[in-house]
Amino acid sequence: DSYIRDCLKPSERVGLVKIDVEGFEDAVIAGLSTILRMHSPLVLFEALNREAAERTATVLRTNGYKHFLSIEPKALRSKPEILRATLRWVLGADIYIHSIDSFEDRAYELILSCTSVDWMD
Repeated sequence: DSYIRDCLKPSERVGLVKIDVEGFEDAVIAGLSTILRMHSPLVLFEALNREAAERTATVLRTNGYKHFLSIEPKALRSKPEILRATLRWVLGADIYIHSIDSFEDRAYELILSCTSVDWMD
């Protein structure tokens, strides 16, 4: 939190956080709580299993995050098209995006969490 705040100019904001720390995502997110509340960036993280996904989601929810989307490399159609196309360009593969209502007992390659889905319309 403090390191990122010290690096930002007053006019700058954090728009995206990508976390890949092999099982310590919840601890990293807990340490970013001020940044998450101030800027509400999109948060991308992996989960090794259901328990890891739920631990991370719990910490995110305490910081105002309500929505969780699974992003998977599959050649399936998904909405919104602009998000799918952008992530295909970034990740180099066709992807499938779907909302997560409850976490399944499996690993997740990439989860996107956000406070609102208004930006997806």
